Amino acid sequence: MKLVNKTTEGGKVVKLKDYKKRVRRNRLKRKLLLVLLILLVIALILLYAPFMKIKNINSVGNEKVPCEEIIASSQIYKGNNIFRINKSKATKNIEDIPYIKSVSIDRILPSTISIIVEECQVCGYILDNKKIVYIDEGGKVLEVSDTIPEKTAAIINGVKLTKSNVNEVCEFKNKQKLQALTSIMSAIVNSRFNGLVTAIEISDVKKIVITVNDKLDIIIGDVENLDYKVNFMASGAYDSLGSNRSGILDVSYGSSAVYKEKQ
Repeated sequence: MKLVNKTTEGGKVVKLKDYKKRVRRNRLKRKLLLVLLILLVIALILLYAPFMKIKNINSVGNEKVPCEEIIASSQIYKGNNIFRINKSKATKNIEDIPYIKSVSIDRILPSTISIIVEECQVCGYILDNKKIVYIDEGGKVLEVSDTIPEKTAAIINGVKLTKSNVNEVCEFKNKQKLQALTSIMSAIVNSRFNGLVTAIEISDVKKIVITVNDKLDIIIGDVENLDYKVNFMASGAYDSLGSNRSGILDVSYGSSAVYKEKQ
């Protein structure tokens, strides 16, 4: 213990223990222990109190995938403590559903779990022997079916599948075609043509053609300056055609849009 000098009434200097410092230090220790005890009590209440048990589990943002499937996949159950769920594991489980693109799980105190999902969009489908393979804009296989998907998806012509496992990116015999296809589908999804394209012809990656509403063939050419071709030239020309939106529109040069009627 540190000693301090102190002068007595008789003028004699003596060394005394610094009791004040020790008192202050002990007082600080007691305060820290009290804070830790309070935090421990709060933690125990949050982890074991009955009012912290999950009573409601909601799913938001899903249209294709049923709420029941999302909640069951999460492995979060009513009656579980809201703070003792494994959000990372639940998120991964839900993302294993092919149609799920992203997941966010929120705790709404005291007893509600909200699962917010973003679903994949079926952008195209490929005829593979007797199978119909649905894919999203990134080429991920969402479903293998016997029926053609809704009209918002385009038939993809000119490709040969070598792999079509559900929830995995498909593989083509020509890898360049997959890269070109995902580029053109991403451009379409982010354009005014989203939901309007009924066919994508990609037999030649330098002569890509998309068909809008089964009436207007838009010659894209290669994927160079793709956003400009689709979102500026093709979009502008499409608007200028008015109700006469049929024929052939060539934007492959990347500098102008040329329209002609089909023979």
